[in-house]
Amino acid sequence: MLRDRRSQADAAAKGEIRPAERSRRGGKGRLRSIRSGTLPEAVASRIVEGIGAGRWLPGERIFEVELAEELKVSRIPVRSALKALEKQGIVATIPHRGTYVMAIDEHKIRQAFMVRLDLELHACADAVRNVQEDPALLDALRTIIDDMREAVDNRDVKRFDAADLDFHGWLVEASRIDILSTLWAAMSQHMQIYFAIVGEEWRDLATKFDEHRRMYQLIEQGDTRGLREMLRYHIVESFTR
Repeated sequence: MLRDRRSQADAAAKGEIRPAERSRRGGKGRLRSIRSGTLPEAVASRIVEGIGAGRWLPGERIFEVELAEELKVSRIPVRSALKALEKQGIVATIPHRGTYVMAIDEHKIRQAFMVRLDLELHACADAVRNVQEDPALLDALRTIIDDMREAVDNRDVKRFDAADLDFHGWLVEASRIDILSTLWAAMSQHMQIYFAIVGEEWRDLATKFDEHRRMYQLIEQGDTRGLREMLRYHIVESFTR
């Protein structure tokens, strides 16, 4: 699937961007309306969801006016959201031409997975120590694991992917290292897009669930070394799988 999109990705990378075909998976599905939260952040979240769902493909232009009308907001939060996503490398603005979804290929996804791995490895020791001091922290992680199990039972890929991100987000938040949380907020948006794009080729949910359950057990046991080893295996294998 990624190979089929390389011409669009190459064009985006060179700045020679042309309109992309609508995704067969997502088509031009409408985005969810915004009801709460900071408007620019909410708009950015909808854009990320749209890219992941195939609303916009790599190399495709995002029209500011159209998006503002659909979300029933002014152009100001839309413009702010696009600027924030540009800083994160999710979109790119070309002067006098507009804003486009950035190129996505195997190399870029591999880089993101490796950066994500480094970020989460840094969180492990502090997260495990904090859980040992405050076992109640595990309550939220236990809920995520239960959600994953139900997603596997129901073969609900989208629900599993959301729980997957929640699991790793919990690990970062449990470390209580502010800079890691800030970096994860941006990284998780990239991962949401990549999960959706490679998702049809990456569907061994039972295996992925077992790996998350094992990581949960290692956290509960206070085994930082084992958690690091399992996390490294999980993320590297997730890319190659």
